[in-house]
Amino acid sequence: MEDDDSESEFYVMKLATNTDDSLAVAAWSDMNLRVYDIASGLSRDCTHTFVGHVDRITSLMFGSTDNFSVYSSAEDGIVGCWDTRSGPSMTQRFEVDGKPMIASMDVGLDDQLIVAGTENGDKSKIYFWDRRSKKLLGEYEESHNDGITQLQFNPIQKTRLASASLDGLVCYFDITKPKEEDALISVMNAGGPVNKIGFFGPEMQCL
Repeated sequence: MEDDDSESEFYVMKLATNTDDSLAVAAWSDMNLRVYDIASGLSRDCTHTFVGHVDRITSLMFGSTDNFSVYSSAEDGIVGCWDTRSGPSMTQRFEVDGKPMIASMDVGLDDQLIVAGTENGDKSKIYFWDRRSKKLLGEYEESHNDGITQLQFNPIQKTRLASASLDGLVCYFDITKPKEEDALISVMNAGGPVNKIGFFGPEMQCL
């Protein structure tokens, strides 16, 4: 795509669709999000442009409980929530002191819990926010010692969370436990950096 003013080229970095495949949202290399009506085609003419991030967008998804909520994270240290029915600004914004780079995120418990992983090497952490109150609920700081590349809630066992990291570890947590050491169910060592994980099996019981 060419920008009309600068004539510089921008690229789509990430793409997500909502639950009924009526909308798609794209993260562009200019740090903006653009929403498209799928029935009309993924053309240059988007229905909304969301402006708010100032660094590379690392995660992008629609919520699971409605077709209008969009969630994003970026290396600017911000996790943003957007509504395709409203204007270009974030409807909610989550961050911690120091704004560490956010490398990954997920939304769970019927879109009420936001979890984000940082990219801060041996100081990498996983943060939890209650979306309703916007309160920081806590953090995990002992399970990984390098950038956290992906976080994913189990779609069936909704209080179970998996994390992957450049340290080669995949961790599995029961987030109902108040302490990190009690929450940690299992650890798998892949022997090298892990960038993507996913659940599979009849009951989504396998990683």
